Amino acid sequence: MLRHLFLFLACSISCSTVSAQKNLAGLWEGVLSLKGKEYKFEILFTIPEKGRFEGKTYIYESERDIVEASIHGKLHQDRSMNLYDLEVSYTGPSEWVEIYKKNYQLVWHRSIFQSKLEGYWQERIPFGVNEKTKRGRIFLKKIKDDPNKV
Repeated sequence: MLRHLFLFLACSISCSTVSAQKNLAGLWEGVLSLKGKEYKFEILFTIPEKGRFEGKTYIYESERDIVEASIHGKLHQDRSMNLYDLEVSYTGPSEWVEIYKKNYQLVWHRSIFQSKLEGYWQERIPFGVNEKTKRGRIFLKKIKDDPNKV
């Protein structure tokens, strides 16, 4: 009897971890803050393997100025996550703007009504962290499970 109970609990935990990661996949929208100013921010997650994810981020400085980045990261058991920019590109009239890769530290708050992600970000600049390093907060809500489906 005890053996069956243990197997049932082990299956329940592994199934909930897999389904939790699937709920993370999709489109998230919200804001990224920098020095008191808020910018529209989006993350599109895919889950290639358990505990890991990849995707794209979009920061809208204006309608025409968009910072796009490919990301990868890891989801921890406490629902915290680390994200890292892989490649960053900038679309807009200000082509000379220096854009550095960013690190993100987020916490996933799951809910049956509205799941959310919130946390912090900071630039990864080549000369180390100092008073000029850009950093701020992020607040996101889940919009779509699979943005490719209508």
